[in-house]
Amino acid sequence: MKPGARAAAAAAALAPLPFLAAARAGFLNWDDRANLVDNRAYRGFSAASLRWMWTTHFRGPWQPLSWLSYALDRALWGLNAPAMRLTNLALHAAAAGIFALVARRVLDSALSERVPARARELGAFAAACAFALHPLRVESVVWLTERRDVLSGLFFMAAWLAYLDGKRFAALAAFAAALLSKGTATILPVYLLACESYPLGRLRQDPGAAARRLAPFFVLALLAGAMNLRGLGADLQVPWIGWRTRLAIAAHAPGFYLIKTIWPAGLSPYYPLLSPPSRLAAHFALYALVGLAATSAAWRARAPWAWTAWAAFLAALAPVSGLFQNGAQIAADRYTYLPSLPLFLIFGGVVARSASRWFAPSALVSTVLIVVLSSLSWRQSLFWRDDRALWTRAVALAPDGYLPRANLAAADLAAGDSSAALSDEREVLRLRPDDFDARLNAGVLCLESGEIDEAQGDLRAALALRPDSAEAAVDLANVLSARGDRRGALDLLDAAVHENPAFAPAQFNRGLILRALGRKAEGDAQLKAALTLDPSLAARLRRAAR
Repeated sequence: MKPGARAAAAAAALAPLPFLAAARAGFLNWDDRANLVDNRAYRGFSAASLRWMWTTHFRGPWQPLSWLSYALDRALWGLNAPAMRLTNLALHAAAAGIFALVARRVLDSALSERVPARARELGAFAAACAFALHPLRVESVVWLTERRDVLSGLFFMAAWLAYLDGKRFAALAAFAAALLSKGTATILPVYLLACESYPLGRLRQDPGAAARRLAPFFVLALLAGAMNLRGLGADLQVPWIGWRTRLAIAAHAPGFYLIKTIWPAGLSPYYPLLSPPSRLAAHFALYALVGLAATSAAWRARAPWAWTAWAAFLAALAPVSGLFQNGAQIAADRYTYLPSLPLFLIFGGVVARSASRWFAPSALVSTVLIVVLSSLSWRQSLFWRDDRALWTRAVALAPDGYLPRANLAAADLAAGDSSAALSDEREVLRLRPDDFDARLNAGVLCLESGEIDEAQGDLRAALALRPDSAEAAVDLANVLSARGDRRGALDLLDAAVHENPAFAPAQFNRGLILRALGRKAEGDAQLKAALTLDPSLAARLRRAAR
């Protein structure tokens, strides 16, 4: 049996278990629906679909192999979220198993005969399990949209292992597959360079040979990086995030992720950037100081592994640290999937050294850690079981976060909880008074609950934000009709039909009001036109006739 095989098999078997808490979850209304349910472009393997997968930057990233994996899932299972999530779990399990083999190779080179083989095996197992079972992995494993993390992670680990085994062409092929799955795999050459420095020690012995070995990997990384930079779409960028804020986010990242790795408390699906960003000054400063302290400690340490691993961690964080900020978040758990690996290799080395003297106690401590991490990941996975659980968690951790509150309001609406939805929409408007959707939804909810004055105020405000919105005009016309002002409602609907003749609800409501005002022939003609646009309105017409 090859060194590390038992550790790899055990780590792969354990890796999926804590995430089964969310195995039966559906598609989340946070990119899952837009990417996988509403999007038809990736379905099938026609020439048009394949061309789309290989060229698109849909919603940002360039990830042709990830799209192909979704297409295969769709062909096998249909739009079945639990089945697709099982694919995520299998990919993560395989990545964990291969990382155990990587860890064993690294520990063998670093510790050699000073530490017994069984201690190195335990260290590799502990490193792989700590990585695979950590609560920070939940977002990457459970969220279907983040299939790209576990798919690229699998190829990433395979490329790393092949390189350590001297199989350069296999390593390049696997690296290319990782890059085609997600652009963050570009950090692999940094890890290989770190390994060349320590523990392999070949960088100092023959820098030229090391450079020749690594050059193809850096070339591939640069090409993939260029492709992915094209996907930094303006629709995801936040105009008020200036360079000072970007630098503050980037400076806090190493300390933030280090602390979350050591003490995974308060993990959230979304860490919002509050407005104005100065509200987070103390938060940024605290984590920046932690990062500086860790950097200083690694630099001053006499052990070669300390600075090598920490420098690799810092370099791996750079692409996701905030310098290329997309969206209004200051961090994300998924950003740690690959950058955290050097930290777990350090942990594996500590376990191996300890096990060389006290094997049984070290094995016991590792087992306890596995149980604790699994329990925490199980609990974290439960927050991803549906939209309401997810955003209730995010709002509890950041009550003033705009996006979590807006998404919770949408989840409450979808669940039919009008009271909770209205309360959340009010909070959204407190945070962002010019949110059109929140104004519109609040107005409709108030109308449904009989709060006519509040409904009228919200809908007038919504129409002021978007004067050309036929939907807002129709809803405000409903309020005016409820107050007996049919003439005012008709004026609104006249303008709505003129601006947007294809909006069937405006034509339909105008027809009803015309009939109520005694203009039956004109009203019937308008209703007929509305039914032509939207035949489903016939059921509503039958109810109105009763």
